[in-house]
Amino acid sequence: MKHPWLALSCTAALSLPLAWASAAETPAAPAPGVAGPEAPQPKAASVLTTGPAAPEPVELGNTYESQSGGVSFRPPASMRLVNTLDAKFIAEWSDPQREWTLKLSRMVLERNTPLSTTRDLLNTKDVEGFLESTVKRLQQAIPGGKLLRQDVTNIRDGGRFDPKRPEAKNNVGLIAIRYSEAGKRRLAQQAIIQSDDRIYYLLSFVTPGGPALDDNAAEDPGERLAADLFGKMLDTLRLLDRTAIKQDQDARLYRTRALLVNLTAPKLQAAMRSEQWARIIKDGKDVGYSYITEENASGIPRPLRADELKAGLNETDVISNQEKKLAKKSEGVLIGVRSRMVTNGIRSDKSKGPIQSDSSSWFFTTADRKHEDFSRITVIDDRKAVKKSMITEVGSSDKRVVRVLDRAALDQHEKGSADDPKQPPVSFQDEYLLNVTQRSSVGIAEPLQRKLPPWYVPQAIGHLLPRLLPVNQPKSYMFATYIDDAHEVMMRYMDVLPEQNVTLAGANYRAVPIHDRLGLEGPVTTHYMSPEGNYIGSENKDQKIVMLPTTKATLERIWTDANLTRPEQAERPAAQAQPSDTADGPNARLPVPIQGPR
Repeated sequence: MKHPWLALSCTAALSLPLAWASAAETPAAPAPGVAGPEAPQPKAASVLTTGPAAPEPVELGNTYESQSGGVSFRPPASMRLVNTLDAKFIAEWSDPQREWTLKLSRMVLERNTPLSTTRDLLNTKDVEGFLESTVKRLQQAIPGGKLLRQDVTNIRDGGRFDPKRPEAKNNVGLIAIRYSEAGKRRLAQQAIIQSDDRIYYLLSFVTPGGPALDDNAAEDPGERLAADLFGKMLDTLRLLDRTAIKQDQDARLYRTRALLVNLTAPKLQAAMRSEQWARIIKDGKDVGYSYITEENASGIPRPLRADELKAGLNETDVISNQEKKLAKKSEGVLIGVRSRMVTNGIRSDKSKGPIQSDSSSWFFTTADRKHEDFSRITVIDDRKAVKKSMITEVGSSDKRVVRVLDRAALDQHEKGSADDPKQPPVSFQDEYLLNVTQRSSVGIAEPLQRKLPPWYVPQAIGHLLPRLLPVNQPKSYMFATYIDDAHEVMMRYMDVLPEQNVTLAGANYRAVPIHDRLGLEGPVTTHYMSPEGNYIGSENKDQKIVMLPTTKATLERIWTDANLTRPEQAERPAAQAQPSDTADGPNARLPVPIQGPR
């Protein structure tokens, strides 16, 4: 467990996480239209268009529908939905026996982009399409792969048909590539479904490939089966009307922005508690605990040096008098969390048994939320491995005002300064960026760089949120927050309900429930607050997990080896990577959709 509010939500993976896509200030997509009567309605073609038919019939399963993703279709009946906390995809499916993987994702681009390359409105130059740019990235990421198909077709719900632009009926880009990975041949098929000029859905299907990269794929029965199956899936794909979802999100964001404006330093300080202890209970049995410290500070503690550790010093011992004075005067919020969770799982020797996870976390933010730092150290011990596994994570976010090129003024041939005719026009914008680095015993993960929306809340504020929401005002909110389990920024929905009688862990209370979930369709964790605003406890009914405030003595009685000291500090890398300004702006989320060799 990393911090209290997330302890219940993340003990099990979210079934349908809602990814945050950069530059999407209105996360919901517009309602898709239906093609007009002039639009022909051919069935989506198979990826491979020649050769004998598949040797066996292809069966599709029940319809999968995601209201948050705004899409529905029928995946193969043999494929199992994989419930993982992965914000990069709407959903994933797997068939280990056939070595099939299927992924569905949604992307919001920072600028309008046509599906395929076309001429601009003035007919003066080509505008590269999303299909062509995706193929280029694939060819760079999968050297030696053979491109089998790159063309366009259409499905009924891919986008609105415009009789003045007949080419708009082609709303699906199809890609097929055969490549070699770890000594195995693979066939990757992808459909890029256009909702509008900024919103695209991507359906990726990876299966075993033919015997040789230069062979005709139609000669391989397995590839033929996969191609026919992919075409049938596309025939069932529909984009859903998300108007109601968008209206709800807009209303939530209106209330969220008003709440964030009023989160002053005195209000943050009033919500903090110097020390807290909590029990984590599953099915009536203690499976973990948490120790939390909350205080004013000017930053997160630095790691102790080797000589300080050898001398038996702690973080309090090495803070200078000047640092102590700054901390007392500071309005910054510093949250420290040390926690333990013990769960049953598959251990390193393939046996099933208890796996213990100990974590130490620090979250710091300035009161104006313009700067945050956070760090985590997680040690996993399955009591079978020779060496414990360790994961460390450090991150920071910063909000600042930057000068950017004013493209609209540039298109009107305006100059930025009368004194310097060569100076291009610029405008001033808020830049809100997050950088996170993760490293483990096996290596370093790719640094995460994200452009943040105005409703992003730093980790320290997210920890305090249940205590910051007005309990006497039943309202709904939506925040953006970083989730370490997903290594991604995700949407956090919170609903303050009316005061009512509740039962928690067998005891009756008069309380205000606050529903808390990651994504529109994520599992709900309920925080219970007293009418006076005091924290009573939290519960995830789906997972049968309860978190209850307790005392230090109680935890030491239940856990004889409990570590209830202040958390350690993770070592920060010498130089943290910064986002790069690309043609699509900082942190443009344009990953290679088909996952080839890394």
